[in-house]
Amino acid sequence: MSTNVFPAILVVLAVAVFGAACGGPSSSGPTAVASVDGATATTNRSGTDGSTSDAASVAWVDQVCGQVVRLTESFAGGPAEAQDTDLSLALTSFQQWIDRQATAVGQALTALQASGPSPIVGGDQVQSTIILALQRSQASYQRATEQVAAIDLDDFEHLQNALDEVSATVIRGAEEITAATLAMQVNTTIADIVGRSTTCRPLTSVTTATTP
Repeated sequence: MSTNVFPAILVVLAVAVFGAACGGPSSSGPTAVASVDGATATTNRSGTDGSTSDAASVAWVDQVCGQVVRLTESFAGGPAEAQDTDLSLALTSFQQWIDRQATAVGQALTALQASGPSPIVGGDQVQSTIILALQRSQASYQRATEQVAAIDLDDFEHLQNALDEVSATVIRGAEEITAATLAMQVNTTIADIVGRSTTCRPLTSVTTATTP
């Protein structure tokens, strides 16, 4: 078995983590404005509902973006490195890492779905956009886990193609997390709170780097 396959696995991981954490552009990735049920989420310029306090709006945004922040931070730790000659161990470690990402996305989804209606005009649509993006991300990671489990280490002829397929799936999952982050910028009230919030501060570098 050639030992040059293990570095390829690390490249898959590095690209996926960079896409999720940094929101880097991709030729196949989502645009800055995500969609809800096929309709583009529009920017709300009317501000918060006049009957709702700014404190309630800030608390809701902190709750939503806090989940996204924790999700992006989960990418900071990659799988434990294995010896170059132990490809089986490397794949197992990588599969476990993907499983952890799927679990983290699932936990974020549960929290978001329990966060209740938004006190901000247009906030419910933004929340739906984020939830749909994370559902797609979770599905991608679950699919990647299945792909890794199906890899035949004895079939070296097709091994690189199998790794390429896993790479594409993991990157799609990471891109959807970027889409969830950018969704909070399509509503000016939410975007303003994100810019002022200590909780949301880790996301500002992502939105600044990807917003024209």
